[in-house]
Amino acid sequence: MLKKKKYDKNAVFTLPPAKEGSLDWYFAQADKDIFFIDFVKSSRSKTVTTFLNQERKTYRGGASWSLDYGILPAFDISPGKNFDGMIFIKETSHSILTPAGEKEIEKRVKNNAH
Repeated sequence: MLKKKKYDKNAVFTLPPAKEGSLDWYFAQADKDIFFIDFVKSSRSKTVTTFLNQERKTYRGGASWSLDYGILPAFDISPGKNFDGMIFIKETSHSILTPAGEKEIEKRVKNNAH
C-alpha cells in the first residue's frame, strides 16, 4: 500500500555536504559563494562540454517538497543537455510563510486539496 504524502506543514532542514563527484560537489569547489553559468552564450572548451554532458547526481527540492521523500532527493542530470544555464548558491536560508500563506495551507488541508 502506498503511503499518502502530507503537505500540510513547512519544515526547515539542512542538506549534508555534497557527495564527491556530484554536480553539487563540483560547484562547491569554486571560490565563489554564488554564481551563474550560461551554457548557451559561453564559449566552452571540449573538456567543459564533455563535463556538462555527463550524467551527475544532484539534489533537488522545492515549494511542494514532502519530507516523506527523505532529505536526500538526489537524481541524475546532464546539465549541458537539460539546461541553458545554472545558478549555484552555496548557502541560503529558509523561506518564511506569510500569514496569508498559513491561511491558504489551512484551507487546503481542511478541503483535502493538497
